[in-house]
Amino acid sequence: METAKKVFLLDDDKIFLKFYQSLLVAKGYDVFATDNAYKFLLYAKEVHPDVIMMDYNMPKMDGIEVIDNIKKINSLRLVPIIMASTMENKNIAEEKGIKFLSKPIDVNELFDVIEKSEVLIN
Repeated sequence: METAKKVFLLDDDKIFLKFYQSLLVAKGYDVFATDNAYKFLLYAKEVHPDVIMMDYNMPKMDGIEVIDNIKKINSLRLVPIIMASTMENKNIAEEKGIKFLSKPIDVNELFDVIEKSEVLIN
């Protein structure tokens, strides 16, 4: 039996988190979510996600700071990252070499991107 992909969501919008967490769980993914970047960085080392989906605009630590921290953690540095944010942040995502999805997110596109994301580290 194939193991469900682990998706770790990071967004300061709790409504966004709950909504997408419930959609992904219903689709069969193993989902972890937090609205705190510091907790995310701490728990992601334990969770070993297959895909990370995160916002750019967050208090205390923005998306680029989170990505830069992820890249410093050997067990996470190759995990595919999806930035879910407003169009004004698309160039930032592209400069970092990560997938960008514009909010509001097309659910079918989200599922497609997650399925095509390669599991690089277990």
